[in-house]
Amino acid sequence: MPKRLTSVLVSICLIVSLIPANVAYGLPDREIWDEVWYNCPCGPCEPTLEGQWLLTCDGQMNGWGALPYSDPCHRTVETPGSWCLE
Repeated sequence: MPKRLTSVLVSICLIVSLIPANVAYGLPDREIWDEVWYNCPCGPCEPTLEGQWLLTCDGQMNGWGALPYSDPCHRTVETPGSWCLE
């Protein structure tokens, strides 16, 4: 029984070590540009840009204003950017 358990554990460790790094850490495969707009149903119907954000290949969010998907009164528009190189 200990030999079987050891072989199963070694197999699991081998499989986990072969997973690409960006999948293991949940990093994006390309940059994502987010524009956050004021959503009309929550008030006066005048679309206003409330924030712009870039999700980089290393998982960092850079930008200004309202965060994407943070409020039901905001609408987020995602635009894919350049591919991440490993």
